[in-house]
Amino acid sequence: GASPDPVPGGGVKQRDLTTRPTRPPRTMAAAKDGELLVLILSNGMPFSDVAAVIESLKNSSKGIGTHSRRELYWQAYTKLAAKTSGMDGQAHCFLLYKTSADGEGV
Repeated sequence: GASPDPVPGGGVKQRDLTTRPTRPPRTMAAAKDGELLVLILSNGMPFSDVAAVIESLKNSSKGIGTHSRRELYWQAYTKLAAKTSGMDGQAHCFLLYKTSADGEGV
């Protein structure tokens, strides 16, 4: 951290942080209606467990914002769970679901 400014004759001058210009907080750009990106990382979890986790995420999405936003999550988790539920072995992968005004994909 920065050290306080020295004051002639000894002592320390305190910096007044209230007078410094501040930047607005960094925020993610607000998603437009109909846009969603879901990224899930698995490093060796069995596919059956991955599907169960996705179903759990789907159930927990019931409390998300607006009805239309919840529907986007519900659709994403439904499609991701469907893709992973029939797979065998260990999942060492990224699962990506993206929907936008142009379309959707898993």
